[in-house]
Amino acid sequence: MNPNTRIMVATPRYGGVGWANYIETLLQIKHWSHTHNIYVEFVFRTNQSSISHARNDLTQEFMDSDCTHLFLLDADVGFDPEPHLTEMVDQDLPVVVGTYPKKQIDWDLVRQLVQEGADNQTLARNCQQDVIRFRDPKSPRDRTYHVTHSGAGLTSIRR
Repeated sequence: MNPNTRIMVATPRYGGVGWANYIETLLQIKHWSHTHNIYVEFVFRTNQSSISHARNDLTQEFMDSDCTHLFLLDADVGFDPEPHLTEMVDQDLPVVVGTYPKKQIDWDLVRQLVQEGADNQTLARNCQQDVIRFRDPKSPRDRTYHVTHSGAGLTSIRR
């Protein structure tokens, strides 16, 4: 990783709320930044009723900064920065999105898996859809895939 990398972690937080998995991720990112000797700053936009406007405001703050990467992270998303944040930055692509589950359950799939005798772990792992749609899941670029649609709650943008 380039030692000149400067990351702005930006979060729109309606009502100022941050879920436990998100707070744990922030702490892990701070640890990750010390481990890799990478500058990271955290910025928040609170009480903006439109998440799109909040993301736009945060993006403008990034553009006005000297950070090299904007990392948009929603306040209800958690992930393990090592290796995922490292990979997102090291890909050196203009935009990289991470996948996370939608806030909905595929009840038809739950019913089918229960009828097939699936255990709780299998249900938890398989009954939510991701926020991305793969263009061609059979053509990976390392662990990166081209997608046709994506949520923005876990996004890295390189300057």
